[in-house]
Amino acid sequence: MVSPLSEEDATTFWQILVDQLIAGFEQEGKKPKFVKNHSAFIGDDSSGEPAVYVKIFVDAPKGPASDATVSRWNAFANLVQERLVQLRLQRIPYVLIGAN
Repeated sequence: MVSPLSEEDATTFWQILVDQLIAGFEQEGKKPKFVKNHSAFIGDDSSGEPAVYVKIFVDAPKGPASDATVSRWNAFANLVQERLVQLRLQRIPYVLIGAN
């Protein structure tokens, strides 16, 4: 059981929010096939402001990724970040890309 207002509760809330956001992208046809998984965690950013970090796990090629591939990854990361900003939440969203 998750205790209310605990660190675990807050992390669970953010994970659920990001799960719903990614599911919405899938329904809209905006979730790229290279997205394999995602996670969310909270903390403070380098300036001490509350932040939510979203990690998008992608299917990475063996060897260096092409500029076009990196551009597609960044475009999706920007879309996720823009949607989180539009929600006017109390944490600054940061979106990271990681290999699956």
